[in-house]
Amino acid sequence: MKKIWKNLSLIFAAILISSVAEAAEIKYIEITSIQNAPLIKVSSVSDFESLMTKYNSDTVYFFKSTNEVLINVSGMFYSCSLKGYTSIDDYKKAETAGFKSSRDFYDAVGKGFTVSKDYEDAKSLGLKTYDQLKKYRDMISPIEKISHEKSLDKKNAVIYYFIQNIPKTESSLKILSQTLKNEYAAMEAELKSAINKYAGVVESNVNGGMKKSYSLDSDFEQIIDIFPKYIDFSISDQTNVTEFFSEKSLRNFFKSVDTSKLCSYDSVNDVFKKSF
Repeated sequence: MKKIWKNLSLIFAAILISSVAEAAEIKYIEITSIQNAPLIKVSSVSDFESLMTKYNSDTVYFFKSTNEVLINVSGMFYSCSLKGYTSIDDYKKAETAGFKSSRDFYDAVGKGFTVSKDYEDAKSLGLKTYDQLKKYRDMISPIEKISHEKSLDKKNAVIYYFIQNIPKTESSLKILSQTLKNEYAAMEAELKSAINKYAGVVESNVNGGMKKSYSLDSDFEQIIDIFPKYIDFSISDQTNVTEFFSEKSLRNFFKSVDTSKLCSYDSVNDVFKKSF
């Protein structure tokens, strides 16, 4: 019995290998015109593939000007639009991965994306490549965890994360501020922009564009409440998360956040000390 099952397994494997080999042997031949030949247009790629299988077609003609693929069956041409794709295989990959257009698919593939959701997420964050999206997610995941576990807003969670990742040290608050700014400055521009957006430095306006805004201290917020009509809050492109790492912002952070398991801050001597 075991021998029979073994033989059947080998047969199935041979069939599978044969099918893969046949699929790989499809040849694409580019053509520029078809004259005096009957032509039937097929509405879907899956139906077109069914016809290829039915008629054992291993040669596909590619009509570049109309972005169509065709097979010839006894003088009759069957054609199907690839909707901007250059091969049936690409069309199927894009459909499986959830891409809505060939333009998005080829742009995404060129930037290292394989799934439409990742591509769309990156675009919404202003990130250009999958590598940048991965770096962003690798950073945001622990920040979100810090925010949840310590009940911190995003601004303080970002500060906590950056302090957590610097080496064990003792320094003045001024040096700590510069150290954190340097860590942030070393990041890619697109990644910094995405962190800005996450932390609330960048917001979407009514028209869908982008505008800059401060993460405000309480005293500045009071000024806004008193003089809302007389202050122009348009911020230059210089505004970013580094504002979180100013000495004033860090002092407020140490006042409001429990950092006993991470570090200590001596407000009298203005000295910061990381515990581990």
